[in-house]
Amino acid sequence: MGELGSSEREVRDVSMVGRYGLPAADDLKWIRAVLGDARPLFLGDMDPVDLLIYAWLKAQAEMQDIEYMGVHDRLLCALGISFERCVTCSCSPSECDSLDLLVHVLPGLREFVGADCYSALENGQKIELESLVSATGNPVAVLRAALA
Repeated sequence: MGELGSSEREVRDVSMVGRYGLPAADDLKWIRAVLGDARPLFLGDMDPVDLLIYAWLKAQAEMQDIEYMGVHDRLLCALGISFERCVTCSCSPSECDSLDLLVHVLPGLREFVGADCYSALENGQKIELESLVSATGNPVAVLRAALA
């Protein structure tokens, strides 16, 4: 983490909790306690699973101020990655089936992720954070751009 910032303070300002799936109620309380007054940020893939997890978190009282910082058109642009150069992978059948639900729980999804990313979802494609690291060769740059 030392590479993230040029000063000790910048490094201390970033904390990360990694977890797969939906947190339990006790997890949400713990995360909120760890955050204190800090704003929660969600760093995730541009896929139905992560977008549904984000929507679920945002619907919880403890996390209504959460902000999505994951893969979207603006992040690709900030990294100088054209959508055509971005590595996508196929969504699973259940992920494809969840698109209608995703549009329902995240109104304005097209504007939220951007036209190119939305088109990818409609075509059964997703973009993993790891593909951005592969495209840039620099995980620190991806994290900086996502948190900017």
